[in-house]
Amino acid sequence: MPLRIFRACFLCLSAAALLAGCGAGPAASTTTTTTTTTTTSSTSTTVAVARGADVSWSTQLAALGYSWEDQTQTTLPVLQILKNHGVNLIRIRTFVNPTIMAGSLGVGDMDQTGSIALAKAASAMRFAILIDFHLSDTWADPGHQAIPAAWANDDYSQLQTSVSNYVTGFMQALLAAGVTPQYVQMGNEINSGLLWPIGEYTNSAQMAGLLNAGYSAVKAVSPSTQVIIHLANLSNLSDLEWFFDLLQTNGGKWDVSGFSYYDGPGTLSTITANLQTLAARYDKPVMICEMGYMESDFMDSADDVKTAIEAVAAVPNGMGVGVIYWEPDAPDNATTDNYSMGAVSEPATDLLQFNTAIDQFLFTGSATGNQILDPDFASGTNGWQITTTTPAAIATPAGGQGTMLSLAQKAAFNGSIWQDVTGLPSGAYTLSAWIESSGGQATAQLFVDPTGAGNLTVNLPAASSWTEVQIPNIPIAQATAQVGFTINAGAGQWVNLESVSLTKN
Repeated sequence: MPLRIFRACFLCLSAAALLAGCGAGPAASTTTTTTTTTTTSSTSTTVAVARGADVSWSTQLAALGYSWEDQTQTTLPVLQILKNHGVNLIRIRTFVNPTIMAGSLGVGDMDQTGSIALAKAASAMRFAILIDFHLSDTWADPGHQAIPAAWANDDYSQLQTSVSNYVTGFMQALLAAGVTPQYVQMGNEINSGLLWPIGEYTNSAQMAGLLNAGYSAVKAVSPSTQVIIHLANLSNLSDLEWFFDLLQTNGGKWDVSGFSYYDGPGTLSTITANLQTLAARYDKPVMICEMGYMESDFMDSADDVKTAIEAVAAVPNGMGVGVIYWEPDAPDNATTDNYSMGAVSEPATDLLQFNTAIDQFLFTGSATGNQILDPDFASGTNGWQITTTTPAAIATPAGGQGTMLSLAQKAAFNGSIWQDVTGLPSGAYTLSAWIESSGGQATAQLFVDPTGAGNLTVNLPAASSWTEVQIPNIPIAQATAQVGFTINAGAGQWVNLESVSLTKN
């Protein structure tokens, strides 16, 4: 079986593994997730369902000399790696007058100038944008909601004006830079209120008034931008209902209910139920604005991301609108105060390699549907891994429909193309794929290796037209399985692969 850590050297021979031309094979499914709209001052990308990342540290990390690589050990800009792995929205936190702490990134350089610069770069790559107004000079969360120093002497009425002026100025500058955010957060994890003590939850009318000042400022500049109220602890339904009931009673305005989710894998039923209850109770879309799990346990982290995607997808009537990973780009070291829930390892000094957790944003199925990431290779080999002892070229056939992975006829290939599948409910499964093949290979197999159950294989036949191969009745009891293809082919022997599916019987 293939090693889990590898260097896919043969990918260096191909500029891209996104392959057109499925011949007469089954049509690949396509989903349009972005629309581009033009206003008088800016162009914006909007997404139906956000697959997002907050990478507000990335600018400083790059300035400190860090670089990023994907799982093929190809070095690319961090935003490009995220885009290649299905991320379509960038969340950017911003502070009023932040202070960078010596020896640590701290809150970073995310004042208005820094935040807008990152938003402009991401928007130019057709990411949707979410701006997270902390409304503080430093971290805001349930235990910290400090008034910015510049507003320290404000009374309630003056503080409303300060919030309104600040948000208005920021939004105007953002639009002037050519960016219309799809979303903004008014505050960050405000379970206990914001701008203490004036906007603390015990002053609920003032809390709502301050939030409404920001809400109205956003809408006056950009009516299409959706305002999120963001709370921590998605698993604690009673506390969330208490807060939103209080806000609603005091006339608070918001468009989307947002939550932080750091509970780890194994909580699908709880967070699915909570998201559905909250969407129905307040008749507003719901979003997971922050999530993450231990980078040292990247398989469970991958499971966690997949769980969040499934939970959001299960909210009825399209009211689940996104999942956002908090700083998947960040290393676990002193630079980030040992933040341990990124999706990267550090194989060499100042080099950060993304792990399989980020692949999960390519997942388009559900808990009961196809569990394979990018089953038609629409994103090339992103989401898939390659182990090979003999480099091979990747060919791009002409014509046809959909996408596929093709091993070129001109070069030999000896290795495996595979992925780890996580978050699988116990039961019997069927693995299938559509293939074309010249035949004659020393080895050509579809395989599945369920954790703890042993490897199962089926040989790929010679097939001049698209043919389905299957492994039925696969016992899965430990939530994970490795699936893929093992091929040992000489020059002139070829295999085309597409429409890989792992579904529960």
